[in-house]
Amino acid sequence: MDEAESTEPLPEVQVGELDGATFEAYFADLAECAEVRSVTLKAGPETHAEEPQVSLEQAHMLLLVGTIRGVQIRYVFQGVAWIDTLVAQGESVRIVRIAEPARAVPAVDVRPRRHLPILHA
Repeated sequence: MDEAESTEPLPEVQVGELDGATFEAYFADLAECAEVRSVTLKAGPETHAEEPQVSLEQAHMLLLVGTIRGVQIRYVFQGVAWIDTLVAQGESVRIVRIAEPARAVPAVDVRPRRHLPILHA
């Protein structure tokens, strides 16, 4: 690791809970306002599902009906690359959000902007 890498601050981690309406709003906002790059299913804490890459709509439905334990979504929103990890926890879904370090990308999306849910640690 070189000196530049060792002094770069770690990105802030945001954690929150999504339930009913916020869960639905989260997926609607991603579909309308973000450029989704990948959606990876998680079968367990350290294993991917048999079919790890799916569409955003498929991940939404699989989480909703409880078929999968979690999903990791990589997307770009307003020129910043983000990684959201969602894990089903009973009646709610835990979300952990982090910006990809040093991965700002040009904003080219011209769709109307809404705000993705703000999470509080």
